[in-house]
Amino acid sequence: MYGGLTADPKEAVMREPDQSYYQRRAEAELAHAQQSTLKPVVQAHYELAEAYLRKVSLAERAEGATS
Repeated sequence: MYGGLTADPKEAVMREPDQSYYQRRAEAELAHAQQSTLKPVVQAHYELAEAYLRKVSLAERAEGATS
């Protein structure tokens, strides 16, 4: 298991605490991006937020497929 997901994509189920964690991290990164003034720093925060949101999205789709 890595990052709250199982190794098999067909069984990619993220525990609810993990989903909440990644959602909160995405929101924090977006807030940091909005507060930053240096373009490379803003970009880095947006990229991190996107990565966290991608994890949440993949988990939600996997949950929908297993329901």
